[in-house]
Amino acid sequence: MNDKDGIRKNFSAAAGSYDKASMPQKTAAVKMLALVKEHAGCEFPDILELGCGTGHFTKLAAGQLKWETYTANDLCPAFKGIEGCGHGIHFVAGDAEPLDFDGKYDLICACSVIQWFNDLPAFFRRCAQKTEKGGIVAFSTFCPGNLTEIRQLTGIGLDYHPLSWYAAQLSDSFEILHLGEELVRLNFDSPKTVLRHIKMTGAGMGNGFSFTPSSLKKFETEYRARFASNGRFPLTYNPLYILAKLKR
Repeated sequence: MNDKDGIRKNFSAAAGSYDKASMPQKTAAVKMLALVKEHAGCEFPDILELGCGTGHFTKLAAGQLKWETYTANDLCPAFKGIEGCGHGIHFVAGDAEPLDFDGKYDLICACSVIQWFNDLPAFFRRCAQKTEKGGIVAFSTFCPGNLTEIRQLTGIGLDYHPLSWYAAQLSDSFEILHLGEELVRLNFDSPKTVLRHIKMTGAGMGNGFSFTPSSLKKFETEYRARFASNGRFPLTYNPLYILAKLKR
């Protein structure tokens, strides 16, 4: 089970550094919005965005989508400033899994967030209940290859699902319009800057993991031995994109 209190603390602490460090998440937001526009257009009377964070997707949507109401949610109350991104955006703080959002929505979206949820099947069933007929759900998350270097050396990481799992979960209620993944590799100057990057995004190592001086030294030595390439140190992201339409 993901520790939501710990997640809230980590992301709140990283609020000032997140925008600078989160290039893969920014890229995911751009691609997700492009998929929404390609498959569903630009006009959605009522939009619900979960896990809005500092507003990678929200700010793009404010300039490219049209709506009557836009509800932006995040686990961290500190992100209430997102209301300033566009006309009519209303912020609701709290854990999106148990929150009871009023009404139904023409677009439910979540960019780089549902990997933190504890019961995705229940969440998808709830989305089906909260989506207007013919409405759209759009999610970006991550596949099992995400941060593979970290998992290989520490055994630590979130439990990610493959494309086929998402297809099976959504197919009863939704028509899948797009389901795909990609690999994004960042390169850093040292293993320490890899870890600094992860901390700056708020993700942390998870599961209460922390290095001792000896385990950190071992991590750095093994990272250099296994992954160094031309004096650089890669970190792999494996984003996944889901766009689906509620069946009539």
